[in-house]
Amino acid sequence: MCAMTGPADLEARLADLERRVGELDDVRLIERLQRTYGYFLDNLMMAEIVDLFEDDGEVEIGSRGVYRGRAAIETFFVRLLGGDKRGIELGQVLNHIQLQGIVTVGDDATTARGRWRALLIIGGTNAHGHPEALLSEGLYENDYVKHDGRWRIRRLFWNPTLYWPLPGFDRAWFRSSGVSKEFPPTEARDGHPPRLIPFHFPHPVTGEAITIDF
Repeated sequence: MCAMTGPADLEARLADLERRVGELDDVRLIERLQRTYGYFLDNLMMAEIVDLFEDDGEVEIGSRGVYRGRAAIETFFVRLLGGDKRGIELGQVLNHIQLQGIVTVGDDATTARGRWRALLIIGGTNAHGHPEALLSEGLYENDYVKHDGRWRIRRLFWNPTLYWPLPGFDRAWFRSSGVSKEFPPTEARDGHPPRLIPFHFPHPVTGEAITIDF
């Protein structure tokens, strides 16, 4: 015969289920936060990246040193990496592919850590006007914190493992072919598609619509 389950046992099981469901939801939100960071970086949307961080957060990329606090984080992303520009140029590539994410939520349910591999394809025109590109790879080991019910990046640390020049970048194509006259489509569109597809979701931290004004 099965032992009868009393109210205390049911309450304990319910509490455990609530904890597990909450942890799964936290992992989902953190993964969304980190992936959104990658898409923003793809398109030099640096101001939006800054809003992903806790006010007293920090960032350390390779040997560039630690940038701590909101003002320093803004300096790092907007001025140093972004060059005070918003949006990539025609012929510029900043693909930031994040893979193998593992998120561990702390027992307090307000702190978490995440580990990711990042594969970068970077290309454009150098200071001498010549096209160049490289492949880069490395590991993220990040800290996150939940503040006012939203997860933010507390510490972003990336350790690069390689930088590899890509040959033949000057022969790369950045536009698809035009409409086929021999095999016309059902509907032809005027001009080329936009370089940046509008975001269907709001900013993970601010909750505001992500605007594209470049």
